[in-house]
Amino acid sequence: MMEKGCVACHVVPRVRAPIARVGPSLNNMGRQAYVNGLLANTPANLIRWLMDPPAVNPRTAMPNVGLTQTEAEDIAAFLYALPDG
Repeated sequence: MMEKGCVACHVVPRVRAPIARVGPSLNNMGRQAYVNGLLANTPANLIRWLMDPPAVNPRTAMPNVGLTQTEAEDIAAFLYALPDG
């Protein structure tokens, strides 16, 4: 998440980085009803979103950072495994 720049915009629990306030905090991801307010919060939808946010919502400020399927799956698993998730 550091390498792909997630922490430039998001607070990512358990990842040490300066506090970012551009995008929402990623804590409690597993308890959110929606991904980006559009998709039901399921692992498949979160992975879809992570892989290409503008394809899901062309008006999003979140860029496509070029995640592979495996990277998106790993990030989704990490977010859902957090204690608050």
